[in-house]
Amino acid sequence: MNQDLYNLLNILKINPNLSQRELSQRLNISLGKTNSLLKKLLSEKKIKIVEIDSRTKRYYLEEEGENLRSDLILNSIEEAYYLIEKLKIKLKIIKKLNSILKTSINILLPKNNPTNSVILHILNSENINYRFFENIEDLKNMNKPIYIFHSNLKEELKSKNLKYINILEEI
Repeated sequence: MNQDLYNLLNILKINPNLSQRELSQRLNISLGKTNSLLKKLLSEKKIKIVEIDSRTKRYYLEEEGENLRSDLILNSIEEAYYLIEKLKIKLKIIKKLNSILKTSINILLPKNNPTNSVILHILNSENINYRFFENIEDLKNMNKPIYIFHSNLKEELKSKNLKYINILEEI
């Protein structure tokens, strides 16, 4: 799923009175990319443009745009459910391994990552004994397995020559 497209449709649903520049700022993407997304949606008849004056345009969802938004929401929910189920299985396996080792699960959960709350919820709901770390620096003297769910940290971890790192696929 194109996250920017999904976010744009959601913003337009809630607040159609934004300029392209304001949409770009809210989406945290370039003005050019915002323009490209809007042109794509316009050509597919997902949105309509209302010109207020020669310099002011507003963007509104058409029925097809609302349908696309709904489809993207459903796909996102299905994808999240699937990933959560996979994560539960992996955590149960890790729990068994760590019960044999008689240690808690050590997990690196970087600050401000939206998936952290899901991971912590599953750990708590499955009664898994864990310790989590927010900073890679805290792992320097770790001599037990560390699990990481964010593959984008792989290169940074390699550069620090940390041992016992297990990168589980990103959720």
